Amino acid sequence: MRSPPRLTELAFDEVLQVAPDRGRLLTITLLVLGVVLVQGLIDLGASLSIEVLAQHLERDTHDELCNTYFRLQSLDYRI
Repeated sequence: MRSPPRLTELAFDEVLQVAPDRGRLLTITLLVLGVVLVQGLIDLGASLSIEVLAQHLERDTHDELCNTYFRLQSLDYRI
């Protein structure tokens, strides 16, 4: 997949021609839009997966600390 800066360069080259091809410009525009949308979706997915991982880690740590505390308390350790 091409990057938006490269596609922007192609669009400028097309516009600067004597007779720019509107069909080619439309294709380049749609490609830029598609690339940006896909990158946004990938970033959103990455953010969501990091958030879920952090929540699971927090929950597991909390559960482990609580289990250890109550296990030691049941053995009559002074905490």
